[in-house]
Amino acid sequence: MNNVLFSGPSLPPQQIGEIPGFCCLPPAAQGDIYRAALKRPHCIGIVDGYFQGTPAVWHKEILWAMQQGIHVYGSASMGALRAVELAPFGMRGVGRIFQAYQDGRLIDDDEVALIHGPVDSGYLCASEALVNIRFTLENAVQAEILTQLHSDRLIAQMKAIFYPGRSYPALLKHAAEFMTSGEVDELAHWFKSGTVDQKRADALAMIAEMHNAPDTPFFPAYQFEHTTSWDVFVVAAGEAGFIEEREAFAPLLTELRLDPARYQQLRQSALSELLRSGACGQEPNQAQFNAMAAQASDQLIGQSLLNPVLMRQLAASGGLPELEQRAAAKRQYIDRTYGSSPKFGDLMLTPEQLFNWFFQLRLQQPVPSDLEFCARQLGFQSLGSFCRALLDELVYTEGNSGS
Repeated sequence: MNNVLFSGPSLPPQQIGEIPGFCCLPPAAQGDIYRAALKRPHCIGIVDGYFQGTPAVWHKEILWAMQQGIHVYGSASMGALRAVELAPFGMRGVGRIFQAYQDGRLIDDDEVALIHGPVDSGYLCASEALVNIRFTLENAVQAEILTQLHSDRLIAQMKAIFYPGRSYPALLKHAAEFMTSGEVDELAHWFKSGTVDQKRADALAMIAEMHNAPDTPFFPAYQFEHTTSWDVFVVAAGEAGFIEEREAFAPLLTELRLDPARYQQLRQSALSELLRSGACGQEPNQAQFNAMAAQASDQLIGQSLLNPVLMRQLAASGGLPELEQRAAAKRQYIDRTYGSSPKFGDLMLTPEQLFNWFFQLRLQQPVPSDLEFCARQLGFQSLGSFCRALLDELVYTEGNSGS
């Protein structure tokens, strides 16, 4: 394996084809750069990476990869963001998007964010990245299709929209609020051939740069600092595998988290194993262990690094088949009954009623005062993901009296 490329919606696999000397992988999540670096490629290129719901690539794993003599490139999306942040250490940014962040013309991460489908859909995009809209409108102004004043106003309106709602149809709808119908029609017609996919262009430019990488290894001008957090990360990341491998046990973790006492017991055991494994090969004393646990626990939950260890311990205890069977039965029931996971409106239910059902009726305990904190303690990425799990559990439990 000479080069590794992490790419998704910016440059889907079907648009890349087979690139000699490249191993093409899905968008990078936390730990993926470290695992790729273990195979000692000559170059690693990061185009796409996860932002929400999945922990993002950690700066330190990129620094470690470069410390191993690997050239690391970034462009277009998550890669451009990390390249700007790590350019002083030698990460190489490529493309107009990277340069715009480097120059301070772009600041916020959401400029490159979008909603897309899974890999089997070809990462079908359901929204448009604001950075592509910016470059498109810049060209429209140069082509005298749009005034600079109107362009600035449209950019401001698109910026104010949460990124999943950004699209060219949404832009035209806003344009109709202050432009004439003729101007809007002219802009819509121009969009048919004038839109710019700068993310794709930058990704292709980065691949070309990687082809021309120096033959010699990368020589860092910094010393990599080993810390307890890094040692723990290494142990956990070595367990995890790439993201498509980790998705398989996500439903099983959800089932486990709906039994809070059991989950907390296994979580503590997994944390203990990780901390003891990461303590430079030595058994820490109790004071050291307590200090390490306080430092690492929330970080590890946030990074989802505990999950592979936790699942391995669950398998060793013999509890995995039961969870697999229940998760599969629940999914089949929900798909058959609702087509997809139910929403509050489908059940005519309020969040308060849902939490009362789970905590007061099911667990026989008061509803926590801080539900966000409770969701995080149970390993959910957000209160919203906790609610979705509870809605699925409610309809399955009520629809299957024997469950």
